[in-house]
Amino acid sequence: MRREDNSIQDRFQRAEIATLEVKIAALQGMNNLLATQLSEMRREREDLREQRDYWRASASAADRISPAPELRPAPATISRTRRGFWRIVASLSLFIASATC
Repeated sequence: MRREDNSIQDRFQRAEIATLEVKIAALQGMNNLLATQLSEMRREREDLREQRDYWRASASAADRISPAPELRPAPATISRTRRGFWRIVASLSLFIASATC
């Protein structure tokens, strides 16, 4: 009986060890995949930073070369909403005048 118990326990231990080794291998593979993705994301971030710095330098150089244009005050006119309002009033008065005739 003891031999059978020992052999069954050895089989269970071997099965557990094999299962754990498979799990460890899967976790190591996932770790490698995530590390690769992380390094790729870091590379992309560095590229974006370099591009940002380039465009900032270009913009500041352009500002130094050509100064900002002077803004002129807008001419005093009737706003679009007011023009639309008066257009409606005029059309209504024409409509009323034609209806009463």
